[in-house]
Amino acid sequence: MAPTTWNTFRNHHWNLAANWPGGATSKRKTREISAVWKSLLTPQAKRREVGSIRNDPSRTLAQSSSAAQRIVNDIPPPSPGPTYVPFLLRQDDRVINPDAVNQADTTGRAWVGGWSIGGRGSNRACPWYRVDDDDNVDDRRIVKDTYPIDPLDWIDATKWQGDAREDGLPMEYVLHKRLRGTNGGEHFADVEGCRVLARRWFYRFVMEYCDQKDAQDLKKRYALWREMVPEPFLWRLLESLALACKAMQDGALNAVVVGWQEIIHRDLKPDNVFLASEDGRLYPKPKVADFAEFAIETFPDDPFNPRIYREQRAGHVACAAPESLNRCHDSLEDDQLLSAANVWCIGITMWYMMNNRHYDSGHDWWDADDYRDANQWDESPLNFYSQPLIDAVGTCLQFLPANRATPQGLLDRIAANAGIGRAGQCINARDAVSENDAGFNQADWHYISTEDEWRRPWADVLREQESIEGDIRARGIVDLY
Repeated sequence: MAPTTWNTFRNHHWNLAANWPGGATSKRKTREISAVWKSLLTPQAKRREVGSIRNDPSRTLAQSSSAAQRIVNDIPPPSPGPTYVPFLLRQDDRVINPDAVNQADTTGRAWVGGWSIGGRGSNRACPWYRVDDDDNVDDRRIVKDTYPIDPLDWIDATKWQGDAREDGLPMEYVLHKRLRGTNGGEHFADVEGCRVLARRWFYRFVMEYCDQKDAQDLKKRYALWREMVPEPFLWRLLESLALACKAMQDGALNAVVVGWQEIIHRDLKPDNVFLASEDGRLYPKPKVADFAEFAIETFPDDPFNPRIYREQRAGHVACAAPESLNRCHDSLEDDQLLSAANVWCIGITMWYMMNNRHYDSGHDWWDADDYRDANQWDESPLNFYSQPLIDAVGTCLQFLPANRATPQGLLDRIAANAGIGRAGQCINARDAVSENDAGFNQADWHYISTEDEWRRPWADVLREQESIEGDIRARGIVDLY
């Protein structure tokens, strides 16, 4: 960095009386000015801040510090550490032979897999398995590819940090990675690296493998046995989603981060809440993911909010908050897409889980009566679940954003009901170690897990996948990928 740039920054703040209303020693001035300068992180950021000083001679050190905080929020932690990340980001074809020496990462272990296990529209998710010397699976990750459908998405400023053609990063990755760095990051699936292949019109990043699949799959497992999703798990799900949405709102669970801009998921629903086994817990840990091209960061004075964001028609219409619809009701015309939109999605996720329904088709213009009619409780959940849980979900599904609960309000409800009556028993059981815990209702609360592929022989994983593909082809679907 050229000395003249530092000198301009230092001299401006040193001499600005507004920075030192009660006076300050030279040592204090040097220390505080240097700290803000270092927090600007990059040469480009430092040059921008000096430009702001030249345009505004009254710019204070506090304003420069706020700008530095915004820059910290905008720059995801460097893509990183684990040796397998750059290796997996390069893989384009499936690999089934662990002895293929060119498929070994820098630890000498082979990574195999690469078939598609899910994704809709513009997305594809492929599992990769690391095998040990005995050909047993000892690690696994998901490589997610996203193919923006509209060519204009590649130059849409709301979907990229920087220029996609010049080391820019998709906001899907930037926002997801940023949330992982908050003190609520454990409520989001891990992401570990990103690669943009602009000439091939897609980008790719590596995610953690969640062994219990997602909330939608869990709902189907219970439906198969004609059972209701257990209430203790639903309290655990509600709590995890509330904590995730609080992190999206404030940048932290216990404070509001200075300069933080709210993150709105816009596609939060059961199949975007992944489930991972947790040591010492019966029920899996819910983790929000799949921000896709829909997630945005915004603030009350955002000129794009709400009009431009509504026109993007993001997310599944049956799960979207009423104020986010392109043709929203007149009473919502001036309501922005803020944290209340995330809270609506908490409610609709819980509602589908409790009613054991799949998403309705929905439509893009609903009024309050439409929402009330569409989100009526079935008789089964009303008879099976406690009233406090039903009421908590109901506060999320209020038509007007101002009438909905806040993420903190949901957490307060959980705390207020802990230990009281039937709901309190379920809340206390949400962190059960096993079904043998004292007071655990095995008839209504048991967990139907899915088989974990951890520590299985690679040959078993491959045989199972080939069987699945054979069944699919037998039904006449030839092009699996």
